[in-house]
Amino acid sequence: PPPSSSSLIIIIIIIQGDTIWLSESPDVPKSVGWDAAKARIATWSVFETTNALSNGISPKLVVINTHLDHIGREARAKSSVILSTLANNLTQRFVDASVVVCGDYNSVKMDNPVYSTLTSGPYALKDAWDHAQTRDSGGARSTIHKFRGLAFDECRGDGTVELCVAADLDKDDQDHIDWILFRESDILRRRDERILTGDAIGGGDDNGSRGGGTRICISKAQVVTDRVAGTSRYPSDHYPVSAELFLSSST
Repeated sequence: PPPSSSSLIIIIIIIQGDTIWLSESPDVPKSVGWDAAKARIATWSVFETTNALSNGISPKLVVINTHLDHIGREARAKSSVILSTLANNLTQRFVDASVVVCGDYNSVKMDNPVYSTLTSGPYALKDAWDHAQTRDSGGARSTIHKFRGLAFDECRGDGTVELCVAADLDKDDQDHIDWILFRESDILRRRDERILTGDAIGGGDDNGSRGGGTRICISKAQVVTDRVAGTSRYPSDHYPVSAELFLSSST
């Protein structure tokens, strides 16, 4: 369950960060990948969180934000591989940090290689929408609305982005193209695997770290359908997607 209000985070420190380009040359600025119409990026930062009651234990979080191309189907698929590799490399590098990957994927979740790549395999990310204790879609079918709000009911987004791919009435997020994915820290993942297999856990953790590791509890996931205050306008052609994440350090 989420922690009590007495342990809410009050300080956030950025430790490190960088940007890569989603192309065959991720280190080359402005490089356009595959069949993409535009240069696309992924920006990541590592945050350390502390509060007055932390006793020197600081939960860490890696956040990756991205925007996949709206035209190139191959570019979206190949970009998801880069994102999966980036998330895995960063959790290997910062073994006590959990990771969040969020953004506009220009892809629905159902029957899609982008979502499948990111949420399957040995280093799969989890979907915050699926793991949230409460969910609120705001009445929206998709997270894109092209400035038409809840009246939007098309089966195509921008460019080659297809909606209405599946008809699973039990999945209220099947047409979401903006997602928040996460995975708990590598230390905790390895520790949990040892517990499941019955292996003994030593006094230290992998890569020289001792104790630690950040757990994530998703309290709420939401599609925010609000208009700009005092107007009939929307701030974007997409609805913001939010998730309330509670972080805790495991010792």
